[in-house]
Amino acid sequence: MDMRAIQNRIGAKQKSIEIHKNALAILEQKVASFGSLYTPPYIELEIQAHQAKIQQYEYEIHQLNNMLATAQPSYVLPPSRVVMVTCCLIICSLIVIFGVLEVYSPDSTLTIPSVEPVTQVIEPTPVDLAKNGSFTSDWNVDWEQDIDKPGGNMDVQIVDTGFSESGKALHLTYSGDKGGIFIKQSLDIPDTNVNIHAQVNPTSVEAGALECEGLIYKCTGYAGLVINMYGENKTEGDFIAQILYVHESADIGLKTQNNRIIKRISSGWSPISINLDRELRSQLPGMNTKLIKNIDLIFFVATHERCKNNKCMASMDVSDVKVIDK
Repeated sequence: MDMRAIQNRIGAKQKSIEIHKNALAILEQKVASFGSLYTPPYIELEIQAHQAKIQQYEYEIHQLNNMLATAQPSYVLPPSRVVMVTCCLIICSLIVIFGVLEVYSPDSTLTIPSVEPVTQVIEPTPVDLAKNGSFTSDWNVDWEQDIDKPGGNMDVQIVDTGFSESGKALHLTYSGDKGGIFIKQSLDIPDTNVNIHAQVNPTSVEAGALECEGLIYKCTGYAGLVINMYGENKTEGDFIAQILYVHESADIGLKTQNNRIIKRISSGWSPISINLDRELRSQLPGMNTKLIKNIDLIFFVATHERCKNNKCMASMDVSDVKVIDK
């Protein structure tokens, strides 16, 4: 490759670096607006991709500069000096040849110094383990449905929305007979260092005094997300740990203890975004997270057991579900 072609390639790669740096600056502004704890994982993935491209182009420019140095035109000796240099080379070659012949013996060995290869370290690309998390396919693709005590009014469908990356969302509604709808996906994970992300829009309604069985009781609808964690030998319901996100108005009678973490979420579209390992170590210290090899993601709408038929309505919109293996 001639010098001009090498210089053109260097210039093109420098322009590419500038493009990726500009994109990186925009993403860093988004991180600042979200805050580091609430930045969606897909933004972190884009930042890592741009950083990897910049690193790759800088390495390639370094290689091209080395090629450019070897392609520089050499100084042309005058004929008289060419003769002199040629003679010197012949004499030196004879000295080396006869010197080698003189000291060579059948028992001698020739040692060739080893050269350590220069390798470029490429960071692995993060992988999204969740399937059909954007719900561009129908909800029953890669997701399972379970209906507890079917009855009353229920609805499961894919709807259009302006609050997700794909423009699609899973919509759940239930005001049935003391039961609920549960949409689940089971995933094997290499370890708990995964980022779980989803956009959710939950609503649950508290029933009136006459709509509960027993005047002294309070009953509500439920809407939220359950993350159940299992070991290698998974037994349904016998989880190692559980994280429960539930709408703030729901009366669940549970609290964070032992192997369960309870978190409240508000009405309106908002992100759920956690690093599973950090969450468990922070909220359940002492838990052996190395035992966890499988998780269930369960989005649900349900009603309290004391709700009368078709009361205690709950709804849930879900999109952008991601489980990023870092």
